[in-house]
Amino acid sequence: MRSALLTVSLISGLSACGTATRTANVAAPDPIVPAPVTDSFNRRENERRALLNDFGTLDVTRPGDLPFTSRLQYEGLLNTTLGERRDVIGEVDIEVDTFRDTIDGSAGNFRDQFNRRVDGELELFRGEFDARPDADRNQAVAGVRGTLREGNFRDYAISGQLQGDVLGRDAQAFEGTLTGSVKIDGAPQQPIKGGVVAERVR
Repeated sequence: MRSALLTVSLISGLSACGTATRTANVAAPDPIVPAPVTDSFNRRENERRALLNDFGTLDVTRPGDLPFTSRLQYEGLLNTTLGERRDVIGEVDIEVDTFRDTIDGSAGNFRDQFNRRVDGELELFRGEFDARPDADRNQAVAGVRGTLREGNFRDYAISGQLQGDVLGRDAQAFEGTLTGSVKIDGAPQQPIKGGVVAERVR
């Protein structure tokens, strides 16, 4: 953030030789700066919808179609509500290890619907991957936790669960749903809901 500097000129006296002045620099509080238009909430929302349009109709990847490489890496977007009046979208990285049957990852660089930066990170933990899940279960399940911060004003402590699947004959996408709760500045929990859509990059 840029800090605005307020320059105050004080006239200390007059003399025959000229006018003497003294300058004091006073730092003003950091303003809330909207995200650049090139990295806006709306742009990310459009990207999220485009990914869903490209991959949302694909079938879950069958075990025999999973690539020989054990680690599948995905990059995409995670969106979630933060109580009743906040929606955020962040960038997510996910790794599915089909050899160890695990999934992990993290999300950060969030923006809210007012186009403001939201600091903090969410992490996936204790993630499990099952290429042959029961009929009523997803391939991947992981806990989600972390704290997001809106400037110096508010903390959002998130606790939830991500459930999702690898999609396509080439495992080219990952899609999942996020459910859980958020504590805003330690207040009673409120439910959250969101999702993940990501494209395979490796």
